[in-house]
Amino acid sequence: MTKGTQSGFDSEPLNGVTVSGNQPSSTKSHSNATTTMPETKPHHPRSTIKPPPPSTTLSLIEKTLHITPLPEISPNIFTNTYPLWHPPGARGVYGGAVIAQSLIAATRTVDPALWAHSIHCYFVLAGNASRPITYHVEEIRSGRSFTTREVKAKQGGQTICMLIASFQRPVPREKKERGHGEGEGGVAEHQLPMPKDVPPPDSIPSDLDKAAKVEKDLAALETLIRQKGETNPSDPSIMDGEALLAEGKQFLTRLRNRIERDPFEWRKVTPSFRAQPADFPIPSRKIRYWVRARQPLLSPDAASNQLHLAALAYFSDGSFLATVTRVNPESSTKNLGMMVSLDHSVYFHAGADTKVDGDEWLLVERDSPWMGEERGFVTQRVWRASDGKLVAECTQEGLVRLRDGRVAVDPNGGERSVKAESKL
Repeated sequence: MTKGTQSGFDSEPLNGVTVSGNQPSSTKSHSNATTTMPETKPHHPRSTIKPPPPSTTLSLIEKTLHITPLPEISPNIFTNTYPLWHPPGARGVYGGAVIAQSLIAATRTVDPALWAHSIHCYFVLAGNASRPITYHVEEIRSGRSFTTREVKAKQGGQTICMLIASFQRPVPREKKERGHGEGEGGVAEHQLPMPKDVPPPDSIPSDLDKAAKVEKDLAALETLIRQKGETNPSDPSIMDGEALLAEGKQFLTRLRNRIERDPFEWRKVTPSFRAQPADFPIPSRKIRYWVRARQPLLSPDAASNQLHLAALAYFSDGSFLATVTRVNPESSTKNLGMMVSLDHSVYFHAGADTKVDGDEWLLVERDSPWMGEERGFVTQRVWRASDGKLVAECTQEGLVRLRDGRVAVDPNGGERSVKAESKL
């Protein structure tokens, strides 16, 4: 048992997380060799209103996305019904929740016959889980075919996220079914086909399978350490093994917490750049996942399928920017200092035909066409497994800073290592 510089357990970075102990999480000048870490205060999540009692009719994703109108203030202001999640190690609340709740707020102010076809948002400030978020919707334009809404997510009077949503009235089915010849007035269509060389989700271990394997491996490691201690107490590998065991137990706790909190089940098809040829161009490297909701969507809102668009927007932000760490070894987690999302866009191609539910697997493919100027750009495509339909595409850009040797100092004394946690 040897002690290496890297963890033996894979930990996924997330947007808005300082992932290296050698990079300060504050935004102070880089001229100082040592930066004082801000004091970490405990999070006590809450919402503007008193959360309703536990619901037996809402799935986890429905509770996560639920918003409540505040008509006594304005018909176009909403707030989170349930406390929002602050992922361990993150700078603020999970961005995907803010995106999704902003979209739902915008949807509440438009004709129900319209469907969101695109959203574009900017992350301005990190959201604080201990304070409620209010969503202020401005009606920019309401047309016959297209409608535009702007949503500002606010805390304490400050805007933490801005989102623009565009809605379209669906093209009549009879028009789609017309011919495409000259003068026939049909609808031209094409799409990027779903990759065929992807193993089915049932052939890939689930997170529960991974947790069981880690637990088994840790038990074996613990037995080995005990045996070595009985036969040769001075064996130097015992100390290394104990450190690895402690790290493994922490990883297992984080993994179980993520499984409990994540409304979606993820099965990773392509682990990282290590699984791809070294000479394969970085922009061409693909990271793929199978994803589905852990529970079916049961509320009346889900019947209209509008909630499915928000659910897709929610998971689209999960470890999205971290794609750069998986395709480019120069930005791998051991070299990474800071990663923060700056903006996020989603293009919904399927409209009312979008379904994000427990009985439907979706194939997610991600890549990074470009990275430079301490920014990374990533793209994402989402196909429906049952028929190969391309239901959505996403883009995101974020700050990606490498380690530069500085040390973050904990006010309580010593150096504090801030490790990345899983985004979901």
